[in-house]
Amino acid sequence: MADPFATSQVNDTNPKEYDQVILASQATINAQLKNMWALADEKSNIRTFTVSNLAGSIDGAKLEAPEISLNIVDRTKPIYYYLKFMSGTLKVSKNSKQRPDNTTADFNVAGWSVCFPAQISRVMVEKDGDEFKNHSAKTGLDSGSVFSLAKFFLDATTSTLYIASLSKFGDIDWAKQPDVVRKNFKTFMSQWMIDMAEDQQTVLGYSVVAADGASVNAHAPSFPPTAVDHCNYPWRDPSNSANLKTVKNDKDSLPENGFCYLITTQSKVPPDAQYLAYSGTFVNQTHGAVFCMNRAQFWGDWLLTADLLRKLARGTEMIPTAPYIKDVSSDYPDEDAVVEVAPRFVFGKNPDHPSEDGSYFAFIDHGSEWTWTGNLLSKSESVYVPSNGKTSSLEETARSSVKATFVAGGQRIIITGSNWFIMRYSKNTGEHSTAKVETAWHLTFALAAVNDGGLQITRVPDPARTENVKTTVTSENNGVNWSYPWDKFAGIISSTLRGWFDSSLAWLTNGLINALKGHHRLFLPASGVFLMQDPRFNKRGDLLVGLHYDGAEPPADNVPSGDKSKAKVRAAGFAAAPRQRFAVSDDPKVPDVFKNLPIKWASLPTRATLLPVQPDSHIPSAPEGLPAPVPVFA
Repeated sequence: MADPFATSQVNDTNPKEYDQVILASQATINAQLKNMWALADEKSNIRTFTVSNLAGSIDGAKLEAPEISLNIVDRTKPIYYYLKFMSGTLKVSKNSKQRPDNTTADFNVAGWSVCFPAQISRVMVEKDGDEFKNHSAKTGLDSGSVFSLAKFFLDATTSTLYIASLSKFGDIDWAKQPDVVRKNFKTFMSQWMIDMAEDQQTVLGYSVVAADGASVNAHAPSFPPTAVDHCNYPWRDPSNSANLKTVKNDKDSLPENGFCYLITTQSKVPPDAQYLAYSGTFVNQTHGAVFCMNRAQFWGDWLLTADLLRKLARGTEMIPTAPYIKDVSSDYPDEDAVVEVAPRFVFGKNPDHPSEDGSYFAFIDHGSEWTWTGNLLSKSESVYVPSNGKTSSLEETARSSVKATFVAGGQRIIITGSNWFIMRYSKNTGEHSTAKVETAWHLTFALAAVNDGGLQITRVPDPARTENVKTTVTSENNGVNWSYPWDKFAGIISSTLRGWFDSSLAWLTNGLINALKGHHRLFLPASGVFLMQDPRFNKRGDLLVGLHYDGAEPPADNVPSGDKSKAKVRAAGFAAAPRQRFAVSDDPKVPDVFKNLPIKWASLPTRATLLPVQPDSHIPSAPEGLPAPVPVFA
């Protein structure tokens, strides 16, 4: 039985107006916050609560990891933030304007959980500070990259009153406390939230923002973000298809609700709504985070551009050149009249369209596939034969096409192409002979995760193990006495294309290998990085990639005695995921930052080697060994 989640993810998901989206479930974000808390210094504000203001004070209270819940129904309060205490004493002032009092009401805060409504705020990180230095290093970008870092953090300054109905205060009944104590407690907590927001302590993540995309990703300049917004995304149970089409079952605070980064690129103006309309299930409890690239960007803005598949289309276009026809009657004294003929062609040298940059090589979007079809091209030559007073003609006609498609729910990209070439010999008396040469070719590529945490696209063998280039010939003869080695001609067409495909496509394959090499590191979750896994295409042709949150393992002495938080992180498959070095530690292709990876990634293949791009390799070389002209007894 098909998995309803996987079915909806493949059949229904849609990033809508955005070039890319990243969704992380509420459960995943809380695991990230737990890891951030576990990694923090014991004296940091996220672990130790020391606050003093006119309304009260806490000195050295110990905090549990913070938690959030994502709200779907009430969009005015998109996030609830939970401040959770393990130990400590709160001293609330009894002082008021009406009644000065230096005494305090003291409360044991162990087990307290105080809930605040919050927003997500964004600021640009100052480039001359340690924060930028430390997090830009995690991106893996070199010094020549031009980018900024946007930081997303919890901000409760818009509504600093805690929510009593969602808070827990042990056995304290605030209704029984004096008015001045209740008032001062609210003032104390509100002031703390303001201070916390100003310090930007609770960070959800960072995103690279790059106006110069080429400096960040030379292989895919259209990929780096130029604007990042955010919204919440509801969980709807995909086991009931009707449930996907209605908001009536949407609920706040579900672990599967998602927080969504909404990404636009190439300096486009982001949609005004800053909202991703529901389409299908992107994440659930098992698949906690996902990256989705819009089909318009993956195919239209990248793969089908002049640098890649348009160049391939240009290179595979079969161009008829001046056919060879010559009167050689004088060499055949025993014959009335004889001409020699031979077909001639080249690949990739269309005189009317010498560059792949123009619109001629643009692909047409048909939804599940993209196609390019070249013009009908023809060349002809004629010769008058005095010995019999007749005219002989030789005409060549050719047309080429390319199709790109994908496997929905799978990793494969299939590029197929065809060429047909017709040579027609005729005399003005009506006799003629026609040969049609048809070539079909295909290239198969596949998405795959590799051990540096990113993706690559590489050429793979055809699953059916069929020849990737095959040429056939059909002919018709009407009163013409001649014989041309069409099988040899067909073999030369196949070998010319096959040789180009097998040895001269580094300009294409290098880009496919490296375009998504570091894309997972342009978005940094709290105190960690994302690793890519399980790439596939959905039904629309959007790219879907699972994201695994990988955080550093917390120091043992940061986990209080008897606390199970570290074990919980490990059980969830996050920060303390089993690691080993044997697979990648000695591989020079793997940067040092990746050499301590979860076992799953350490055992993945190494990124494929880039090949040198040979001069003039953008089109096939001239066909070699074409048969010599043959006589036609006219």
